[in-house]
Amino acid sequence: MNISIQSIVAKVEAEVQKLKKATEQGNQQAIREHAAVIKAYSELLQDNEESRQPTPVGEGKSISKVVPSPVVDVDEKESLFDF
Repeated sequence: MNISIQSIVAKVEAEVQKLKKATEQGNQQAIREHAAVIKAYSELLQDNEESRQPTPVGEGKSISKVVPSPVVDVDEKESLFDF
């Protein structure tokens, strides 16, 4: 889902106005609710920005180094049938 930053900012501004009214009225429950909504919108903005940033090459991927096995001479190699 692609939500525009401007629409989120507009929602935050509306919640700030509601928070101001709740503060003037001294309504602690409404203050907590509006603060939680503002926090959720802020997190949404952060997630939106992080998803737009390109991931640097190699980040999050581990690269394992392959160590070549030593060369074994066929004559020295043991057989399953050697007891």
